[in-house]
Amino acid sequence: MLMTSFRRGDIALVVFPNSDLRTAKKRPVIIVDSDDLATGLSQRIVAMVSSNLQRANHPSRVLVRLDSEEGKCSGLLFDSVIMTDNLATIMTHECQLPLLNQRFRRGL
Repeated sequence: MLMTSFRRGDIALVVFPNSDLRTAKKRPVIIVDSDDLATGLSQRIVAMVSSNLQRANHPSRVLVRLDSEEGKCSGLLFDSVIMTDNLATIMTHECQLPLLNQRFRRGL
C-alpha cells in the first residue's frame, strides 16, 4: 500500500524495527520528513510513538494526552510519547493509512 497521501505530521501504523534490527513491532509513528524532500526513493522518515509514559521525561520527547486537542485528532488509542530521538526510515509500502486524516503538527 503506497503512502502517497501521507504528509509530515500524519500518524500511521508501521512495522517499526527494534534496536537489534532483527525484530520489529507494529506500532504508531509520526511522519517527520519534509513533504517536498524529493529523494526519488519510496520511503519516509518516521519517529516512534510509545504508550510507555515513563519515556516522556526526556527533552526530545513529546507527551500526547488523549484529552488534549492534539490527542483528540491523533487517532491514538492511549496517552503516548512521540520519541523524536528514535527515528527510522520506512519503505512506503510498509506503511498503513493514517490513523486519521488529520495532522498532528505541534512543533513540526
